[in-house]
Amino acid sequence: MSVSIEFILAQGDAPVHRGVTILGVTDEARQNVQVYYEIPLNGVQSANLRAVSDDLGRWAVAFPGDFTTGTEVTAFARNGSAELAWLTKVL
Repeated sequence: MSVSIEFILAQGDAPVHRGVTILGVTDEARQNVQVYYEIPLNGVQSANLRAVSDDLGRWAVAFPGDFTTGTEVTAFARNGSAELAWLTKVL
């Protein structure tokens, strides 16, 4: 089993984004995915966010908040015994 993160997308327009969406894929349909994120500037780390991949293996989670342009977000994801996937993006 494998999991990957494809995109971290800011919601809303700069200079203050109104949330973030994390999108990824698994190599099989209907896989449970545990996702969490870190925002070092704000000292924020999430608890597990849960997603289930669709029939094409795609999954997504979203979280609210006000994030200014330039905020660094690192997302981590894992399903079962798959290796930990991660991606960093500056909004």
